[in-house]
Amino acid sequence: MRYTQDDPLIMIPGPVSVNNDVFKKMSKRAFAHTENTFTKAFQGSLQNLQKLHQVSEKYTPVVIAGAGTLAMEIAMINLYDDKKTNHGLICQSGYFGDRFSYIANSFGFRHNNLISKIGEGIKEEDLVKQFKNNQTDFAFIQHVDTSTGVLNDIKMFAEVCSDYDVISVVDGVCAFNGQELKQEEWGIDIYLTGAQKALALPPGLAILMYSPKAREISETQHHIPSYYSNLNNWWPIIDSYMAGEVKYFSTPATNLVVGLHEMSQQILTEGIYNVYNRHKQLATYFREELENQNFKFLTSDDYFANTMSTPLYLNEEKSNDFRKLILQNGVLIAGGIQKGYGHKYFRVGHMGNVTKENIDYTLDAIKKAL
Repeated sequence: MRYTQDDPLIMIPGPVSVNNDVFKKMSKRAFAHTENTFTKAFQGSLQNLQKLHQVSEKYTPVVIAGAGTLAMEIAMINLYDDKKTNHGLICQSGYFGDRFSYIANSFGFRHNNLISKIGEGIKEEDLVKQFKNNQTDFAFIQHVDTSTGVLNDIKMFAEVCSDYDVISVVDGVCAFNGQELKQEEWGIDIYLTGAQKALALPPGLAILMYSPKAREISETQHHIPSYYSNLNNWWPIIDSYMAGEVKYFSTPATNLVVGLHEMSQQILTEGIYNVYNRHKQLATYFREELENQNFKFLTSDDYFANTMSTPLYLNEEKSNDFRKLILQNGVLIAGGIQKGYGHKYFRVGHMGNVTKENIDYTLDAIKKAL
């Protein structure tokens, strides 16, 4: 297939391309939230999400109309209690770690920040030091930060949180379905994501998975500073749809949920670890080919993710022209967004339905733009 500037191959780190089978299911017609077809799709989606997170039925999936940032906000505001002296730790390995801090500031939530070196993830010794020296009830981290491409060790993160009786919250927007996840085995209390990255759906769903402990905290809050994002309005809805029964609080994004059911079925059919390995193989191939063209990366080698890459420009002064030339060759990539570094690198997503042919097409467009 030949792509053009007006109809490009989308290789940004989300949104990504959606496959035809998902589009067909979603666009068949408008679905009502009270009809059997939707009820079964929602129930199936919630059950499939438990499988994709590798958790038991004790864990509660949450699917709400909104974006990944809404999921971040939901996770945070349903933990803090204004009648308690709760204190959080926000781990920052890029722009979206900073976003957790902005959300906390907007609600006046008490927190400390743990900031990693650019291109690197959070280190265990720094995390332990924070917990030893500061009251911490909750800790927040990105699995993969979409700005820097940094992959954090969330297994280590959850283990250290557990050792210090800290609730662990992982933002998996740029990781879910592309990086290994064993939420229950690793002890992650809340894992959140969106629809538009490695899950390969159009944007519009905020998705979270709650441990029993995290759900209990939400259910016993004195005051949650939101109406729509207050999970105590949503738990009865989720429980009803999990049981195959309709219950109403706010109209769900019905067609997106139908798409989620189809896509999650496709992932389970392919096999979770086959999907992880496919992402890893394509990421490794892409970076090796770029290295052959003398590219280096903003992300340090030990923190490479399967879902995206952050090549440094060979000529920073012509960065905008470089991306325009790539687009003229039919491929859309993204510029850097990390403060102070945006002019130094660009971002390429290789997740979801991306194939080796897509990678080769992108590499060819990059080569032509040099």
